[in-house]
Amino acid sequence: MDQQYNTNPQPQGGSVPPPPSPDEQVGVRSMESDTESMNQSGGGAPQSQVFSASEAVGSGSPQGQQEQNPFASGSSSPSDGEFSPGEFFGGGDTPPPATGGNMQEEPPQKGGSPLKTILIVIGIIIVAAAVGFGVYYLVTSLSSQDVPGEPTLPEPSLPVGETPEPTSTPFSEEVLETPEPTPTPEPLIHTSLILSPDEQEAIVVENTTRDGFETALADTADTPLIFGAVKDISFQTNDGLFVSSDAFLGAYFPSVAGTLSSYLEDDFTTWVFGDRTGGNKIGTVFTLKADASADDVKLAMASLESSTDAIASFFLQDVSGGGDAVFEEAPIEGITVRYFPFSVPNQYVFEYALFASGGERHLVFTTSYRQMVDILERLSAQDVSTISAQVVEPTPTGIEEIGGGDTSTSTEE
Repeated sequence: MDQQYNTNPQPQGGSVPPPPSPDEQVGVRSMESDTESMNQSGGGAPQSQVFSASEAVGSGSPQGQQEQNPFASGSSSPSDGEFSPGEFFGGGDTPPPATGGNMQEEPPQKGGSPLKTILIVIGIIIVAAAVGFGVYYLVTSLSSQDVPGEPTLPEPSLPVGETPEPTSTPFSEEVLETPEPTPTPEPLIHTSLILSPDEQEAIVVENTTRDGFETALADTADTPLIFGAVKDISFQTNDGLFVSSDAFLGAYFPSVAGTLSSYLEDDFTTWVFGDRTGGNKIGTVFTLKADASADDVKLAMASLESSTDAIASFFLQDVSGGGDAVFEEAPIEGITVRYFPFSVPNQYVFEYALFASGGERHLVFTTSYRQMVDILERLSAQDVSTISAQVVEPTPTGIEEIGGGDTSTSTEE
């Protein structure tokens, strides 16, 4: 609904406007007035009711205070619709009197103090931070819980101040050295010094002891040979390897084997000679090393001469004693021979000599006089002085004088 208001400008400064003067008229529209106006005009535009301000305000008489509100339900004015403005503004009371134009209206408050707002914001931030920390602590506690069923081992704790400081290990590059393979000695190659023996035989020895050699030679010793026949013999182990000279000397002549074998080559020649008296006789020939001294060999053999029991074991037959015999010296074909008679009737005589043949020096052992003569002829023996003096010294003059007599002094006679 439309209302008509006073068009007078309101005073500035927020003061309460004064009430209308008694001469001014006020037009008021209400639902009831609009309905009545439309009924009277036959459907035309509604007209507002006009009354004077004096009538609206009244003179404070009781009659004015007792007028009914035209907008109240079921009430109607018997007059032409005029009502008191006091009733329109409520309670029938008149508007409060104006206090004048100097009254100032207080400005409305704008939501409180700024400090209070700041404190509220800070409080909200603190609460939010506390809630966030609580949630983070709760999640961390749940995730760090141990798996059920697994025992929790206490962590080792070190005393304060005893924590070992890490030491830096110097880098060292280890060079892996490939071990050199142990050289395998080449197998001994046997070459007999007897170029044209009457017979040859390879004998296997179970072990390189004197008993082993005697057992291996037992059949050969009993097999008769014609007079002057030579059977070339080579000793082999069960592995098919040839026996070396140091093993042979160690079995028969252990007292000098360590010294004497250092002057001799590994290969040596052994044979059996068919003698006219006393049966078969054994002999052997060793080759001296190129740097060996003949005097050193003679010294070693001089030491052997005192071991007559060891010499007796070299025979194929049982030989013992020798009685009062001693080593003597005599030349055979210009070669000085040292000999020791065990039994002259059976021609069991141990003889040895140094000689040269084919540009090499040799040491020969025999067990009879005829056997020594035969091997020296087969090898074309020469005196060791024919070899270079830088390698072998000449035979001492004293030995030549001892053996310078007639060969008739031999044990053969």
